[in-house]
Amino acid sequence: MSFLTIPVVVLILLSLAAFFVLPYFKKGLQWCIARFINLPGDYVKEIIPSLSRVVKLNWYTFLMIFLLWFLLTGTTVGRDIIETYLDRLTERNWQVEKLGSLLSLFGTIFCMSISIWILPFFLYSKDRIDEIQNNYLRFYIATKLLAFIAMLPFMVVTNAFVSYNSVFETKVWLQILVNILLFLFFLLFIWFTTSKAVTRLIHKMNALPYKIYNPYILVLIRLSVLIILLAAVFTLLMGREGKPLYFVAVFLFFSSIIVFRLLFYSDENGSDVQQNVRHLVQQMVSPKNRSYSKWLYLLLLTGLGAGFLIYYFLPDLTVISTLYILLIVFSFYIIYLDFWRNAYRNFSSLMKIIAFGATVLFLATPFLGSEKQFRIQLDSSNHALADSPISLDSALKQRYNYILKMNTDSTGKKDSTVFIVCAMGGGSRAGYIAAATLMELDRRRLGLWNRTICYSTISGGSVGVYNYIKAKQLQLQETDDYLYKIYKQNYNSSGAFGLLAGDPLESLLRSVVTIPRSWIPGNTSSNGFHDRNQRIRLEYDRILQNAIISNPAITGKDNKEMTAAYTRDYFKTYFQRNDSVPIHFVNTFEVNSGRRTILSPLIIKGADTSFFLNAILPLQDTSYDCQILRKDIRYREAVNLSELFPLISAASHIGIKSNAQFVDGGYFENYGLATGLDIFHYLKALKVHPKHIKILLIKNSKQEPETAERNIQILAPVTGAMNSPFTGHANQFLLEAKRIVGDSNVYIVEFDAKKYQVPLTRSLNERHIVSMEAFIDTFKVMGPGKLFMKPNEK
Repeated sequence: MSFLTIPVVVLILLSLAAFFVLPYFKKGLQWCIARFINLPGDYVKEIIPSLSRVVKLNWYTFLMIFLLWFLLTGTTVGRDIIETYLDRLTERNWQVEKLGSLLSLFGTIFCMSISIWILPFFLYSKDRIDEIQNNYLRFYIATKLLAFIAMLPFMVVTNAFVSYNSVFETKVWLQILVNILLFLFFLLFIWFTTSKAVTRLIHKMNALPYKIYNPYILVLIRLSVLIILLAAVFTLLMGREGKPLYFVAVFLFFSSIIVFRLLFYSDENGSDVQQNVRHLVQQMVSPKNRSYSKWLYLLLLTGLGAGFLIYYFLPDLTVISTLYILLIVFSFYIIYLDFWRNAYRNFSSLMKIIAFGATVLFLATPFLGSEKQFRIQLDSSNHALADSPISLDSALKQRYNYILKMNTDSTGKKDSTVFIVCAMGGGSRAGYIAAATLMELDRRRLGLWNRTICYSTISGGSVGVYNYIKAKQLQLQETDDYLYKIYKQNYNSSGAFGLLAGDPLESLLRSVVTIPRSWIPGNTSSNGFHDRNQRIRLEYDRILQNAIISNPAITGKDNKEMTAAYTRDYFKTYFQRNDSVPIHFVNTFEVNSGRRTILSPLIIKGADTSFFLNAILPLQDTSYDCQILRKDIRYREAVNLSELFPLISAASHIGIKSNAQFVDGGYFENYGLATGLDIFHYLKALKVHPKHIKILLIKNSKQEPETAERNIQILAPVTGAMNSPFTGHANQFLLEAKRIVGDSNVYIVEFDAKKYQVPLTRSLNERHIVSMEAFIDTFKVMGPGKLFMKPNEK
């Protein structure tokens, strides 16, 4: 081991470097800020102490900025958000639509920026105003620092677009460097805009033909005109087919300069700087300015609150950019906390108590919750289960006999080949690859459907198989746009809004908001709550319905009748005495016990222990409901339970009694092979010859273990815990399957996600789908005898 790799040595060296570098860093920062703050020479040294006080008082602002930066640049979801915005921008056919998209992005960033900068002068008490006037230089410095801090949302979002380039992926130091360089360039351009020529031009802009009494309105008008002109120029530069990535970044950069120069910058140069500063501060706290600021502050607070509620009441957020949602929610939280902080500081004891309570409530809300939230209700309206429900043992035998019957030729010779199809997890990518692969095999008329005894699926693979079965059930024509319409959607927005705002709001206000929301068509909820899991499920339902209705096989028929097949289907009922459909085992994971959980549509009767050792079977366990054998859940609910990957989705409960919490099935193993091998052992016990039992594994990434990268010590255990099920356990079960079933009987369709550049996402775009279809096309033209791509035939 190298001496320099010892953690204690590294920590000591970093501490020494910080000790020597920090004073120079402070001086450099102080010098940069001093270029834009007019102070008497002796007061320049007050900049750093003032910055410390601003950070302390506005902790919530820096928390929101950090969360925004981390989400956009430090997570795969952030890359999804940026790519989805760019994809939607590229798809705009009309230039005016592109213009509207740029202006919407600017508007949401501007809301966060002005939420940081604006001060509620109208809340200030007389004592507070006297204190400000007595310490006017300190207050002046603080307002100038807030103006710089208000530019950080522009810098963060601009950096997210710049660092979206794959060169910056996983390189945190490069992202931080880009942030620093952007800020330095920002200061350079601001310095240029403070020149006399630019200042004279701005003064000319102030000479309007009519008088506007509120100066904030005047500034906003000037600002709006310039930003619209700037956005129009960049819209024209992008063109109809242009690549918008760096155009958006440059537009935001220059927008930030315009905002700072017109709204946040003031020039106190003159013969007596100290007197000019005193006069400016007196203007700030004057009755007239307090009245103007009250109008703007309350307008902003009301507008952000309205946006917050609009997002809550909208039944479908797939058309809303997740970036807009993040910016509006964070803006609302900043101004909400700012309001109560200033109320606490400026009012009487009663108001102090209210303000303190409002702040504590905000901090506690994410940890609150109702027992009914994230709970899947069992349905007892379907009475078909009450009459001697078929057991899993009987169903597998019936399905096997059906396979033999469908694969018997005219001479009576039987082909007893049986397939167990497993679909790997991996978000929307997994769903698309699983469904597209199975549909492609159907197009080849290779008879896989009539040779498949069951599916064992994980996460997004569960949803993909569900969408495939729905297409088979309704005999949809094999059109390419069926999956396109289902998967080219933004499923991130509802999850992000629910996590950050919607779910805490419901847990806090309960029926005050849930009842009005239930009045909106399409917002049905069995448990009375509209949590993010419920939102995403309803979006899936609506999108699938639209994809079905638009299919040529449905056009001209009674749409309600044709689509009822998927809206009414219940999981257990669907597979009762239906041997023409392969049985679908949906794998999930129970958090508290750490056990594999299998949603089986068919029950295991008696003391039969030949199935699913050490697994939870919630749909036949009476601890979840004493009448569980007579109750059912929607098929869609079952597959959704398999893809609850935090934090976009939340852990869910089943029924009204148990507190067991279920999340993504990949937390146990990500291939579905554990359940697949259980079925293999059952078929082997049924005297099916092992050489006739095949396993087809549909993988949406190579999922290869990576040992070259070294993690920070404190993060190493967390990284190991995450990689263990998704990579370690999954590949262990794959090797076990090859050993038990035989390498020649394990077939793999493997999509190379890195080669085709399709990320793990819940927001597929045009490029992703084209890439995956390119893979399906290469799979389609493979010659006879190479139906499946084995590992040694790549």
